[in-house]
Amino acid sequence: MVSPKKWVPLESNPDVLNEFIGKLGLDGKYVFNDVFGLDAEMLGMVPQPVLAVIMCYPVTAQSDAPAKKGGAQQQQQQQQQGSGGWVEDEEQAAKGAAAAPGVFYMKQTIGNACGTIAVLHAIGNNPDTLKPAEGSFLQQFLGATAGMSPEAVGKFLEDPPPGAPDIEEAHKAAAAEGDTAPPNAEDEVDLHFVALVERNGGCFLRPAV
Repeated sequence: MVSPKKWVPLESNPDVLNEFIGKLGLDGKYVFNDVFGLDAEMLGMVPQPVLAVIMCYPVTAQSDAPAKKGGAQQQQQQQQQGSGGWVEDEEQAAKGAAAAPGVFYMKQTIGNACGTIAVLHAIGNNPDTLKPAEGSFLQQFLGATAGMSPEAVGKFLEDPPPGAPDIEEAHKAAAAEGDTAPPNAEDEVDLHFVALVERNGGCFLRPAV
C-alpha cells in the first residue's frame, strides 16, 4: 500500500537517470540508454552488456493483468524446474518476503516514486558489477537494508532513521530535470516504471507496488 507521501515523478529520460545515479554514487562506466525498438537492428544499437531494463508504460485496467497471470504461471514452473524462467514477484513481496535468494526487491510506499525504485532495483540486483562510491547514498542504503523484507526496505526509503542516507532531495532534483514540465506531486499519473533484471539464471520483473 502506498502512503499519503507523494513525490513528483521522474521523466523517462536516460539523461535524467544518468545524472541521478551519478549523484547517488555510481561513476559513468555504466549508463542508461534509450531502446528505440525490439527488432534486431534497433536492439543492435543498444550498448552491451545490458545489466537491467527499465520500462515506463501507461497504466490501464488491462495492462497489469497479463503480467500477473503469466508471472504466476512462470513462477510455478520455476519452482518445479528449480531454475531459470521469468518471475513476477508481487504476490510473494506482499507476504513480506524476498522472491528468491540474492534478489533485491523493495515495496513502494511513496506515491510517484516508482522511477526511483526501478533505478534502485536495477542497481541493487547487480552488486558484482556496479560498485557505488564509498560513503555514497547507494553504498549506505544497500548496506543498511541488506536482509530486510521488501516492506521494510520501502519504509526505510520513505522514512530513514536518524543518520541514515536520504534520497528525497536527489529525487526532487532529478524530477525537476528533463524535456517536459514536471507535474505536481498530487497529480494523478497514469504511467508506471518497472525494472527487469537477470539474477541467478532467472529474469525478474520488479514492480514497485
